[in-house]
Amino acid sequence: MNIRSLRTLLSISETGSFSLTAGALNMTLPAVSMQMKALEDSLGQKLFDRSARPPRMTPEARALLPDIRTILDARARIEALSHGSDALRGIYRIGFVPTTSVRLLPGFLKRAQTDAASATFETSTGLSVPLAKAVLSGRLECAVVTDEDLPEGIRRDRICTESMALALPDGFETVPLSELANTLPFLQFLPAGGIGRHIDGWLREARHKPNTRITFDMVEPIIECLSHGIGYTILPRPDLERWPDKPFHIIDLPGPSLTRDLVFISRDTTLNASARAHILAMLGTSSHDEMR
Repeated sequence: MNIRSLRTLLSISETGSFSLTAGALNMTLPAVSMQMKALEDSLGQKLFDRSARPPRMTPEARALLPDIRTILDARARIEALSHGSDALRGIYRIGFVPTTSVRLLPGFLKRAQTDAASATFETSTGLSVPLAKAVLSGRLECAVVTDEDLPEGIRRDRICTESMALALPDGFETVPLSELANTLPFLQFLPAGGIGRHIDGWLREARHKPNTRITFDMVEPIIECLSHGIGYTILPRPDLERWPDKPFHIIDLPGPSLTRDLVFISRDTTLNASARAHILAMLGTSSHDEMR
């Protein structure tokens, strides 16, 4: 068994094809087949059902994939250290809460093409607490989350502070908040998420109790319902301002102000200072504050 065989197996899992893997890795198709046969002999496991066309990976092969990724990630980091360079190399797994995936992820990936050409970024989305637990366990190297109820043991670097705002459909821009509760449903971002908990706290503090709530786990359907006059909402102002042509109105929250901190989370044991600084810069922030 060798590293090259493991990389080939991982590529086959991603492309679903021996021939596409051969092209991606600059190998011949017979060489890929021979490599996989040698790996099967070494492991004593059948990795492919060759009666199918194209050959399908067996459950035993799929069970190896998480460990193969771990091995290849570790090798890439060791190679990066041996180069003595600050450049990012290897595979980095980074998570985003849904709102930031829309606003920060495209620019991040675009900058990574030129600023981190030797690195690969595997991205995922989720709520803040599950992403933080994934960072803590090592399943992710880092994540961008809302700073709310995060577990101990991870480093937090503030990216920015965002204000929340009230959004009202056309025709309701002058209606007092107290009357809205009896007039329209409240379009609520998932209460289990960082934003949702912030909003729930504000509603309690403001003693605002909507008669009807409709819960969403994404911003986009909230915006569409808002635009169709179905209800009103509270969201981060940058998310509301992404839709300047939609028929709704953004106003400051009455009463207590509401903000949320976006933070970059990581662990010193899995992401060194140089890599952290590079990734933060590619997220569009050149200055940040470590939060304790």
